[in-house]
Amino acid sequence: MKNEAFKAMVKDTIGTQSGIAWEKIISEKAQIEEGTIDDYWGVDATAQRIFDFAKNLSGGDGEFLQTLRDAVEEGFSQAGALFGKKSGQDKLPQICNDTYDKVMELFDSWEEELNAVKPEPAEQEETK
Repeated sequence: MKNEAFKAMVKDTIGTQSGIAWEKIISEKAQIEEGTIDDYWGVDATAQRIFDFAKNLSGGDGEFLQTLRDAVEEGFSQAGALFGKKSGQDKLPQICNDTYDKVMELFDSWEEELNAVKPEPAEQEETK
């Protein structure tokens, strides 16, 4: 249930970002190409909101990291399909692709953080 809600949140967030991006493409093409869209909907802020929501949803439990990555991927895919129907474009605006990449970087950093705190197998044996 939580996973489905998370996918829907990603889809809605990226759908909104892509809709804003589409309006900017029409009215301010140079800004969207440069990624200088409103800070709230910019790459870093949007990616951080998605990642924070995912991590909070998991309770910080890294066991769900891959499930959350998959949900983000599915949410972006669904947003892309909706955007394509609305705009006739075959892909999301670049700002959305950059946001996806940034979210995945945040997941990578979290995974590295989780792996850094895991004890080595030899250490686990010593503590028994």
